[in-house]
This record gives sequence, structure tokens and C-alpha cells, in this order.
Amino acid sequence: LVDDWIKTEDSSSFELARAIHKNEGMLVGGSSGSVMAAAIEAIKKHKLRPDQRCVVVFPDNIRNYLNKFVDDNWMKEKGLMEGDVARPTYDSLKAEKDELADKVKELEAKLAAK
Repeated sequence: LVDDWIKTEDSSSFELARAIHKNEGMLVGGSSGSVMAAAIEAIKKHKLRPDQRCVVVFPDNIRNYLNKFVDDNWMKEKGLMEGDVARPTYDSLKAEKDELADKVKELEAKLAAK
């Protein structure tokens, strides 16, 4: 039986998971950030008093996310964080690789013509 269903956004989920890493030292995953976002919304909705408690169970850990939302560049590439990407993107590296492959073909053609 479900009393409430609360939809969360990726941006707030990842932001909260990162805050939990930084402030609590708990290496939780993105789903845990979603649970925390939903808990905050439920606390506001039901107007919990300071003497009341809300138990939150974090359902995942950071293991599957190490190259995702933990990385500032990934967050920026996905539009989940403001700022410039500090490393090359996949698309820029692919374009560079394709350009170099074309140059190699040109050089091979010149060598074959000799």
C-alpha cells in the first residue's frame, strides 16, 4: 500500500547525493539522492514537527556512478550543472580521431604514390 508517490528530478537527486557525500561522508548513489529529495518533499508536505522523525533508507551506493554524477564534467555535459567542461568531450575526441585518421590516409596515399 502506497500512501504517497513523489516524483523527483535527476538534477536534485544528483545534487543531494553529492551533498550527502560531502557533508555526511556516505558514498550513496543517485537513487539515494532521489529518496532524500522525496523525503524532504514529504516532510514539507506533511509538516513534520522538530520532535518528529523521518526514517530514510538509502537503496544504493556510489559503485556504479563513479564515472557519472560524481564527475563535475559529466554533470556539466548533461546540463545538470552550470559551467564549462574542463576536459574534452566524447564528441570532440571523436572528431579529432576522425581528422587524424584522414591525415593518416593522405600520408599513406602519398607514400604509395612514390
